[in-house]
Amino acid sequence: MAAPGDDFAFTKALTSRSSKPHPAAGTVQQEPHCHLRRKYTSLQRKAWHRGGGQSLEQGRPTWAAGGALGLRGPWEAIRARSPPSTAARPPRAGRQALAAGKAAAAKRGRHHRHHDPSPPPCFTPPTSAPATWHCRPRAGALLPQDCDTPSQPPFFPGTAAVRRCPALRCDRGPGSCFRSCCSSRSGSGGQGGGQCGGREPLRRAGLALLLLAAGAGARPRPAAPGVQAPSSVVLVACDSLDGRLTFFPGNQTVDLPSINFMKRYGTVFLNAYTNSPICCPSRAAMWSGLFTHLTESWNNFKGLDPDYVTWMDLMEKHGYHTQKFGKLDYTSGHHSVSNRVEAWTRDVHFLLRQEGRPMVNLTGDRKRVRVMEADWRNTDKAVNWIKEEAVNLTQPFVLYLGLNLPHPYPSPYAGENFGSSTFLTSPYWLEKVTYEAIKIPKWSSLSEMHPVDYYSSYTKNCTGEFTEEEVRNIRAFYYAMCAETDAMLGEIISALRDTGLLRKAVVIFTADHGELAMEHRQFYKMSMYEGSSHVPLLVMGPGVKEQQEIPNVVSLVDIYPTMLDIARIPVPQNLSGYSLIPLLHKKTESEVSPSGPRPSWVLSEFHGCNVNSSVYMLRTGKWKYIAYSDGCSVLPQLFDLTADPDELTNVAIKFPLIVRSLDKILRSIVNYPKVSSSVQEYNKRQFISWKQSLGQNYSSVIANLRWHQDWLKEQKKYENAIDKWLGE
Repeated sequence: MAAPGDDFAFTKALTSRSSKPHPAAGTVQQEPHCHLRRKYTSLQRKAWHRGGGQSLEQGRPTWAAGGALGLRGPWEAIRARSPPSTAARPPRAGRQALAAGKAAAAKRGRHHRHHDPSPPPCFTPPTSAPATWHCRPRAGALLPQDCDTPSQPPFFPGTAAVRRCPALRCDRGPGSCFRSCCSSRSGSGGQGGGQCGGREPLRRAGLALLLLAAGAGARPRPAAPGVQAPSSVVLVACDSLDGRLTFFPGNQTVDLPSINFMKRYGTVFLNAYTNSPICCPSRAAMWSGLFTHLTESWNNFKGLDPDYVTWMDLMEKHGYHTQKFGKLDYTSGHHSVSNRVEAWTRDVHFLLRQEGRPMVNLTGDRKRVRVMEADWRNTDKAVNWIKEEAVNLTQPFVLYLGLNLPHPYPSPYAGENFGSSTFLTSPYWLEKVTYEAIKIPKWSSLSEMHPVDYYSSYTKNCTGEFTEEEVRNIRAFYYAMCAETDAMLGEIISALRDTGLLRKAVVIFTADHGELAMEHRQFYKMSMYEGSSHVPLLVMGPGVKEQQEIPNVVSLVDIYPTMLDIARIPVPQNLSGYSLIPLLHKKTESEVSPSGPRPSWVLSEFHGCNVNSSVYMLRTGKWKYIAYSDGCSVLPQLFDLTADPDELTNVAIKFPLIVRSLDKILRSIVNYPKVSSSVQEYNKRQFISWKQSLGQNYSSVIANLRWHQDWLKEQKKYENAIDKWLGE
């Protein structure tokens, strides 16, 4: 059986483990004729303006007449002789250069606007590149100059290699582009006030783009003259994927060809964070655009109300066709009884193991590809929907696919009400992992651990002895599970590619949180350390710059306004997040949304199980500041992520001024002592209500939750501890 995604033409190029960085987007290989090209395009620009935006010879946009689709005539003229300096050039120089190009083309026996497979002189094509060369001009671009360095043709073989022209404004391509490119944010509605609309020459230029798109198999949506239709959107959200695996050096441990593909033809955010490192609260933030203390999604049991208006609801209201498959998990009432009771009783003075010991399990053989069957079924549903329904839609669509991988699997060996502490995969996926590149994390001694970290490590059953081989295997199996997740993303990309929708849809890939995978003597999430809080965030599609790495700190609450921005829906002013579109388009602060410039920090908070305190994290610049509870009863942590990326040294005592400054910023965002107190009161109310609902069955039920192995040893002791807590 062929592995999913193996038919990608780009797999071999993108799965290389070489640490050499990709060339920056927009770079070209310089050759002797490059200075001539710059002079020639300057002449073309002058000729364009004199001709009212039209070719002097054909009455068409210059690039449509020959610049983008065939450069042989003008390039031959440049090869024949070097034009004089543009500063000393007489007014008719532009016409003379074009006439020279036409004459050279006529001498060869072909018109210069006919297609020529040879590339411009400044390009050195790869040996595997197809014989067809195009330069795709940006919307609003007047000339076809400054195309990117040729590379493997994007998306699939057999299609003309489309080259992006980054000279001006946004890259619409043969699909659609974002609101921020094609309409004015100041209320012009895109009719002349924006960057792309309101100009007759550009409308004719758009027609040429559509013709080019038709040649590449795309099916552009109809739109009003001068106005680009909103893009379709595909969001794939997985569970527990460490965002550091999407860039160097983390990406050296496992082959992730689909993620690499999105990096090559899109943008990766290097510092994206969850707003709460646990499933339901994190997803509630992503679907609401609000911080956790505003949604009051305190644990995996408490999320959004079922009738909460999400970004998908608004997009559907504004004409989008919407479709969801797989894991959602942002509303209240889900997850096990153990999960919620452990969260409610976190302030009780006892210490109980609540998870099975983390372990690995190898299943099947080298032909076993579909290990996580439920995720594959949902992926198949999404693929079929793209191929059978999305391709026939006349309106833009938004598709959401939620995956459970690479979340650890349940551990039934742990007995009744077991947790999920098993890292399971097959040899097929394990072979994608480079064992030599796996880093064995350093651990502090139990006596030196922060008190909250010790509580987490103990309740996660990680305070025992682990050999180096055990730790390496847990991490290797986790990376293999990430590889399987990547293949599902690849299936979605393949389906979009096969239907011609890939060039017209914005594709976003992210996760609800990360996975510690034995860093800091823990597995799972529920921590503000990088492995748990750092999430992947990659964006690819019309208007998104290729091979771009954005260092700004962002978080999942930014998904909500970004979705609305893509759909050109007014963004509510009360959201916690900010649209990512200005970052994707490199806009200045004066061009950002009315909500103002993006802050230089992100906030994450946690109030659930396996942690005996509310936790608040502020990430800004090189600093990560972590405050607990009321800010006094538990010592804070401060990490310099530049000097200490593994977060092994708490420098809070060393830099008291930094701590005070960051704590002041944190308190300006959220009154965290008050929020912590509210969570404590909520936990007691919920536990009392649950206890009363059980009646005489209370003692039996609470004894057989996930902590049963410890609880049953001293049942009366633990019940008394709870009674004392309720009486406080």
